[in-house]
Amino acid sequence: VANLKPDALCYSLVMNAFAQQGDGEGAADWFTKAQAAELKLDTVVYNTVIHAFAKQGDGENAAAWLAEMEAAEMKPDIVSYTTVMNAFAQQGDSEGATEWLSKIDAVELKPDVVSYNAVMHAFAQHCDSQSVDEWLVKMRAIELKPEVVSYNSVMNSFAQDRKSTRLNSS
Repeated sequence: VANLKPDALCYSLVMNAFAQQGDGEGAADWFTKAQAAELKLDTVVYNTVIHAFAKQGDGENAAAWLAEMEAAEMKPDIVSYTTVMNAFAQQGDSEGATEWLSKIDAVELKPDVVSYNAVMHAFAQHCDSQSVDEWLVKMRAIELKPEVVSYNSVMNSFAQDRKSTRLNSS
């Protein structure tokens, strides 16, 4: 038993536990430990760290870890990019979310419903119902089928927009 060494899966599970708690620094620390152990780290492991920062709404660090992934000559996937978009959406940073959507096109990946939902959520955070609706139209234009989350963003943005209009007119 004394000669057993943790493998990449063990480190990944610990990183995932930190990610579930939204502890990006904790996940990054264990990533560094896995690197020091000279383990082969794949896209899933990088995505776990990106997810940890995204869960705490830290778009800048989520994006930095995607850049780290690229620097390590790993190819980020649609999950990598959409997770960064979600981090910016959580901050209500619609500009950051849409910028990352355009980066998906630039690397020739195909955005999915989750990608568009992230952008719609970012605009919904600002009660910008017109932009949310426009993104729903764009989603349909490329033949993506909206999901419940898509329509929730639309409804929430219109409800908040209407509420703020009523408050401003009082």
